[in-house]
Amino acid sequence: MRRLKTHFEQIPVERVKKIIEAEVAEKKETNRNDEVVMETPPSKTEPPRVHSASLGMDYRDLQYPDWQSPVQEALIELDKDKLKALVAAAEAAIFYRLQAISQDTDHTAERQAIRDAVASLRVVKREGLEFPDWERK
Repeated sequence: MRRLKTHFEQIPVERVKKIIEAEVAEKKETNRNDEVVMETPPSKTEPPRVHSASLGMDYRDLQYPDWQSPVQEALIELDKDKLKALVAAAEAAIFYRLQAISQDTDHTAERQAIRDAVASLRVVKREGLEFPDWERK
C-alpha cells in the first residue's frame, strides 16, 4: 500500500530553508535588532521569556502565549546553536505551565495544545538537532 505524502514531505527541505533564509535576511535589512534574547525567569514558577524582534512576530493572537510563543520561536529557527537554546526555553515554559495547572482539572484544551506542542518540539529535536527517534519501534 502506497503511503500518501503530507504537504511538508512534498516540498524539498532545502528549498524551504532557502525561502526562509531569504525572508529572514530581508527582515534583518529592515531591522538590525536581530538578536534572540532569553531572559532568566524571576522565580521558579515563571517561564523564561523569549523575544525575537527581527521576525516581527506578534503573539497576542496566541491562546496560551506564555508557553506558545517560545514554542513558535523554536519551530521557525534555522540556526542549530540558537535552536538548542530556544527548544530548551520552550520546554521549560511548558514545564512551568504544567506545574501551574497540575492541580486544576479545567485545562483540558490547554493540555491537548501542550501535547501537540511537545510532539512538534520532538520533531524539531529529531530533524533539526539530530536527536534519536525514541518512538521508532
